[in-house]
Amino acid sequence: MKKIIYRFLITLVVLIFGGIIFLSTVGIKTDKFNSKITEQTKKVNKDLKIKLNDVMITLDPLKFKFIVKTFGTNLILKDKKIQLKNIKTNISIISLFNRNFSLSDLVISTKPLEINNLASFLRLLKNDPKIYIAEKLIKKGYVVSDIKLYFDRFGNIKDNYQVSGIVKDGRINFLKKYDFKNIDFNFKIKNKNFEFADLKLFLNEKKFYSPKLSIINIKNKYSFFGKINNDDLILLAKDLENFIKIDSINSNIKKVNFNSENNFQFSLD
Repeated sequence: MKKIIYRFLITLVVLIFGGIIFLSTVGIKTDKFNSKITEQTKKVNKDLKIKLNDVMITLDPLKFKFIVKTFGTNLILKDKKIQLKNIKTNISIISLFNRNFSLSDLVISTKPLEINNLASFLRLLKNDPKIYIAEKLIKKGYVVSDIKLYFDRFGNIKDNYQVSGIVKDGRINFLKKYDFKNIDFNFKIKNKNFEFADLKLFLNEKKFYSPKLSIINIKNKYSFFGKINNDDLILLAKDLENFIKIDSINSNIKKVNFNSENNFQFSLD
């Protein structure tokens, strides 16, 4: 009798540990969480639709939670579509067994997106004049980003969202006088704080580099802090006229060749 009990207990332990290892490494496909992800997505906009494909669930035994991840997802709003790489969320095992679970966070990773298409999509999501202006000024570029949303216990989106990613090959034309192109940078956004790093661009065919740029939004003002470095930058008289009036300093400047490292700070309402 004891041998049977021992064998049963050993078999049970092996099955439990085997199941934990399988769920932690391989996972299983399920559609159990599709409705919950769809429900949370509509908290952003009631007209926002989400097309879910395979949903994979894995176990994190150390944190006692399930990791739910979907691949090849599309967000659809009216006639605009955004392709996503994946959506990931965490669900407490305890809340799952209580059958009263809700999502505490949602991590959205995008595929490379054309910035103009993204701006058009965001304007449908929130009709903000700033987005409309950006849509008109931006001529090209691609963005890849990770968006992390947090929800309160009622399922509403909290203000402590986080966005990070990279922009490649951007171009902005401003008043047909300032042509910004080959724009590359990394970015992080936390609520009303914006951090940009390794900003590289050409302004009217002149190369500029900024290792860091910060923008802080306080009430109705945006404060800018940053640094610009230039190596062997050559400006002709016609280039200088875009920045200063040559006649006002009574100079016969034909060409300027300089290196610089500048810190700057200013505010805009």
